[in-house]
Amino acid sequence: MKLTIIEFLTLLLSDVAVTAILLYLYSKFHIGHSRVVFIMMGIILFLVTARALFFFFGRWIFYRRRINTIKEVVAGFKKGKFVRPDTTFRFDGELDEILKELIVVGRHLDSLVSSQKKEIDNFIELYNSIIFSISSYFMVLDDDDRVLFANEGFCEKFQIQRDALYGKKIEGIFYFVNARLKGGIVQVRRGGMTVVLEKTHLLTLNKVSIIEDIK
Repeated sequence: MKLTIIEFLTLLLSDVAVTAILLYLYSKFHIGHSRVVFIMMGIILFLVTARALFFFFGRWIFYRRRINTIKEVVAGFKKGKFVRPDTTFRFDGELDEILKELIVVGRHLDSLVSSQKKEIDNFIELYNSIIFSISSYFMVLDDDDRVLFANEGFCEKFQIQRDALYGKKIEGIFYFVNARLKGGIVQVRRGGMTVVLEKTHLLTLNKVSIIEDIK
């Protein structure tokens, strides 16, 4: 909104001054063409009123739009959307300064999140390359002894499809899961140290049998 309050008051005072001069001339000197004078005064009063209505309603619409825009930006922040690249803003008022600060903060946050996301993606890629390059077979269990992950070596060793393993408990994969194996799992969880179970016999439900040292 380009028209400021000071500019509006200046124009208003000038209109009032012109109206006052015409009234003074008419009352003082009774100049002719009084009808013309009244028409001019009416036009000036109409312009003053129209300008006032335009100014105040224009400012109201302007602030409503800016407040709604700020609300949209804040709502976007809550959803993790920090930048609106498809929108161009004009900054020329107090609310616009607030909006400008929000946009600047949003761009910094977006840049920060983007850089962190890139680093996380790089770590995930590195982790996956390490995990899938391990030649020995292994699987990962959750706290309920259900399978979260099994590498290719494990699936090939026991001739099981990876999708058939996920979510299963170890009792659903092997026959006769003994207390020694379960005790080793509990010991690892509690102490965080490597446990070696020597010459452990495992027999899968599809009849694949091994006797090996298990870590």
